[in-house]
Amino acid sequence: MRHNRTMIKTPVRQLTRRYCKGALIIGAATGVAAFAAGYPAVGRGGVLGTVFSMLNFILMGATLPWKIAVDRRRALAGSLVSLTGRCAVMAVALVIAARSDRFELWSTAAGLFAVPLCILGDHLGQAGARKLAIKN
Repeated sequence: MRHNRTMIKTPVRQLTRRYCKGALIIGAATGVAAFAAGYPAVGRGGVLGTVFSMLNFILMGATLPWKIAVDRRRALAGSLVSLTGRCAVMAVALVIAARSDRFELWSTAAGLFAVPLCILGDHLGQAGARKLAIKN
């Protein structure tokens, strides 16, 4: 029986899906809340930043094998290319927000932290669950 490559889920892909799903929920919820409060540019900026945050995280997972190269020079080159590309992705979101009146720059910058906030929240939630398990 042949395995479909898309059906095989590596740990990196599982984490990517988990954190991007959480970031998308946060971005959509804050976007809807900003629209409802009468700040559509803020909502659009937050969603734009969230989408580019997710893209950044997906690229980070996709380029992870570059950092595990056979020799040190290739690993360093892969890391630098990956970092440069991911910074460029985040810069694109900020440039779009800065040049357009439809997006608020500060909310776009805040949206770029959506995936890192999901990672932090997940870590704190797991640490709290472990602490509760130890007490009981």
